[in-house]
Amino acid sequence: MCKTDRLQIIKRSFDQLRPSAVVCFGESEWPQFRDAFGTGSTMLAVETAPHKSVSNLHAEFYETGGSIIVLTPFFARPMTNTLTDKVATRLISYGVELP
Repeated sequence: MCKTDRLQIIKRSFDQLRPSAVVCFGESEWPQFRDAFGTGSTMLAVETAPHKSVSNLHAEFYETGGSIIVLTPFFARPMTNTLTDKVATRLISYGVELP
């Protein structure tokens, strides 16, 4: 119940605010994030990074309604600095301003 409510709140906030980017982390939740942000999203890119224990560590980028949606692994493990840098570089290339 909490997860369903949380995703509805996130989606409602997204629809109201239309941020330039949303970063969703935790690969096990990617299907729910895809549902929350709509099936009409256009896949833009996939970034990959080497990792000693995960063969296909990656992040996915989508565009929906002028916003970029990024799906990443959980930030603690196995997310690496290399993949984090690639995500930031890709967001900047899409015109997203980062602090």
